[in-house]
Amino acid sequence: MNWTALLRLLRPHQWSKNLLCLLPLLLSGRWHDKECVLGSLSAMAAFSLLASFIYVMNDLMDVRADRAHPKKRFRPLASGEVSLSTAMVTAAVLVCLTALVACWQPEKARWWLACYTVTALAYSWRLKTYLVMDVVALASFYGLRVLYGGAAAAIPVSVWTMVFCLFLFSTLALVKRYAEVAAQEDDPPADHSALRRPYRVQDRTVLLGLACAGTNTSLLVVALYLNSPEVRAIHQHPQWLWLVLPALMYWMARILVIVHRGEMHHDPLVFALRDRGSWAVLVWIVTVLVASK
Repeated sequence: MNWTALLRLLRPHQWSKNLLCLLPLLLSGRWHDKECVLGSLSAMAAFSLLASFIYVMNDLMDVRADRAHPKKRFRPLASGEVSLSTAMVTAAVLVCLTALVACWQPEKARWWLACYTVTALAYSWRLKTYLVMDVVALASFYGLRVLYGGAAAAIPVSVWTMVFCLFLFSTLALVKRYAEVAAQEDDPPADHSALRRPYRVQDRTVLLGLACAGTNTSLLVVALYLNSPEVRAIHQHPQWLWLVLPALMYWMARILVIVHRGEMHHDPLVFALRDRGSWAVLVWIVTVLVASK
């Protein structure tokens, strides 16, 4: 058995997205509460296992499409490095491990996990083929990570947080689609019908325009939140939080420029994790949040 290929099938580099499960803990400031910390970490662990299961199932459903894609044809299943039977056994093991971790979590958290599972499987099976619906589904996946992390740690997630996440993650989903469409223009696939993607090259302008609109709206939500009574009730020094806004403005505008240049990885979150500028923004925001407490 090719263990390296099997590990690639699980896509462990994508587990970094599950850091979003820690967002409610970060925003609440309950970093010294042992139960909250353990709940958040267990949420991240369970979601990582579940995400790998979803990726395996996605590859099983998309074998034909991946073989027609200029880059995805090198994935373990599409290239034949991992057999279909091995992938199915791996998926079953991942589900069992996810259930084992989740059984120790609150019932509400398990419901959010089940909701993500159903939606993600529906996305892999059909939703990704519907125009715009795929973007809504991708944005909801990130939002469900936040809700699940909050439920596992028994930390309420505010409406402000979810509205911001809705627009931010919609923007990132649109950027992801823009990058994929741009890649098709530069390197046309051998079989367009097998790609299972509803977008065309001429949609690039619309996708980038929607991403810009989502960026501006998410920044507006942050500005309104910083001026709300809720901020003053949670933070002792809320004035420091205004320093978050220019950092987010810089990061999101920079992402849009980079993807327009054609220099973006097909997944903006993976790009951000490898980008020094993005890490600098993250450190800045965390520092500001700590100072505002």
